Amino acid sequence: MLLTGFITEAGHGLLDLSFVKEVERGVLALLDRGAATGDWNVPDTLLEPLPSVINEHDRQLREVRLGVVTTAVERLERMIVSAFAQRTDTDF
Repeated sequence: MLLTGFITEAGHGLLDLSFVKEVERGVLALLDRGAATGDWNVPDTLLEPLPSVINEHDRQLREVRLGVVTTAVERLERMIVSAFAQRTDTDF
């Protein structure tokens, strides 16, 4: 989801960015709920929009220049490192 949003933000998306972000929030809520409760069932509200975003991501990987995808991956990696560092800092 995040990569699809980053590539869309860079001007290479066919879906509205607000739609991608909305689905992203739904997936993050699903992951949070699953981690907290063990309930990993996908809510009905995600069943229709999720495949659209997945298909858009697949299209982006096929059609968007590698440099754009690489930039999005690097941005995601920085977010992961930052989130991990913040989590580690608060664990001590």
